[in-house]
Amino acid sequence: MSGKILKRDIVEKFAVEFDLTKKEATKQVDFIFETIIKELKEGNTVAINDLGKFEIKERAARIAINPATLEKVNVPAKKTVSFKASMKLKELFK
Repeated sequence: MSGKILKRDIVEKFAVEFDLTKKEATKQVDFIFETIIKELKEGNTVAINDLGKFEIKERAARIAINPATLEKVNVPAKKTVSFKASMKLKELFK
């Protein structure tokens, strides 16, 4: 497979690997994704060995410049999801 992998591709692989129906595999994959999202919403960091760490980071308010008009624009502070790959994952792509 080249390009991008979609959730349905993960579900299919999960179903084959664990001999499940696609419906059962979808429920389990959804549970994993929903758990990660729920923990992030609660302010927790989600660390998955050999993959990496998901966490919420605060981005400070700043002034940006619109490149088309060169006008200064205020960008408010916000929270964003950050992912940091594990050393093991990084090593695979050296």
